[in-house]
Amino acid sequence: MPSTGTKTINIKEALTVGWQSWKRNFLFFIGVMVLVYLIPAIPVLTLELVGGFIVELFLLGTALILRLLIWLGLIKIALLVSANQPARLGYLFNQSAKLIKFAVANLIVSLITIVGYLLLIVPGVIWALKYQLVPFLIADKGLGPIAALRQSARLTQGAKLQLFYLLLATTLINFVGALALGLGLFITVPLTIVAQAHVYRQLLAQEESA
Repeated sequence: MPSTGTKTINIKEALTVGWQSWKRNFLFFIGVMVLVYLIPAIPVLTLELVGGFIVELFLLGTALILRLLIWLGLIKIALLVSANQPARLGYLFNQSAKLIKFAVANLIVSLITIVGYLLLIVPGVIWALKYQLVPFLIADKGLGPIAALRQSARLTQGAKLQLFYLLLATTLINFVGALALGLGLFITVPLTIVAQAHVYRQLLAQEESA
């Protein structure tokens, strides 16, 4: 029976893992972030050169698909790096078998969160924290959207306050990164995603040992 008591998250440890991982792989992560921002932008930039509603719709759809695929790959990379496993740029693009699950799950979580924010904000924050591990569960275990939502709800039970503190910390870190013309995001985005992956592993280990 999974534990429903209070879980422990070591936020300082998670951020330290994120920082140390970035330092060990800084050239790799810089390359990753260039691709994260550049590749989905190519179809959008192409819109300046072409016309026609169908073509524009196709290019915007392509940009969305590429963005989802690359972010799914980035999460997979963060999971590997957080466990001291090697990662390659190819992981940004080899998660296509999970793409539909990832897209559907993100849509469901977004709708749930929007409804929560419409209900006086607090439910939206709670539901966002409850389901924040969904992308990691899909990237790590290949779960379907509903299974990932249920597993995320179990993993985050008893840990939402600490996850809220983690959210505040990572938001602040990325805000600071964005101040330097966005260049700091090349450090802070990988750092915070690896930190979140480490927290995911902390909660998963506690759930499995309960």
